[in-house]
Amino acid sequence: MKRENGFTLIELLIVVAIIGILAAIAVPNFLNAQLRAKIAGTQSDLRIMVDAMLEYHLDNNSYHMHRDGLGQQFPLTTPTPYLTGFLYDRFQAAPNMNQAAGFVNSKTYYHWIPARTHLDLWSGSGPKGHPSLKRATSVKNGGVVDGWGPAGVRGGPPYDPSNGLISLGGFVREVPPGSAIQGQGY
Repeated sequence: MKRENGFTLIELLIVVAIIGILAAIAVPNFLNAQLRAKIAGTQSDLRIMVDAMLEYHLDNNSYHMHRDGLGQQFPLTTPTPYLTGFLYDRFQAAPNMNQAAGFVNSKTYYHWIPARTHLDLWSGSGPKGHPSLKRATSVKNGGVVDGWGPAGVRGGPPYDPSNGLISLGGFVREVPPGSAIQGQGY
């Protein structure tokens, strides 16, 4: 009696089940790779922006003025290039440079918030009263650099991935206190 080489139905079902289990483990990791890359890029951008601000402070003995809109990072790019270009928030829409009068919404950029400004955004109680924000916004001539988080939230508690990658909160990096902030009279 001659036996042909091949796989039985049971063997094929076991192989398909093993492939299904491996795919169930691998697919969620691949789907979240882009989100994890944006998170890492945002944290890196905020560190770069704080470093540029510290260099600006060393040269000018003060931090640059707070401003909203297109020109908020302008002092860090011109005339001395502490940054090679504006840093755009990865979790917001890309700016439309063709808008009327050249205005671009400030949400598209990472934002410098000196202490004691934007207190409505960085309130001292409730979920927005995170200890690092309280400390950063109460120090004279310091502040925070912030960006929107993956949940579309700016302000509030700092982003914390312990509740999943799309966690409530924005990205925050403290700016150490300096000698002065241009345009701040406190």
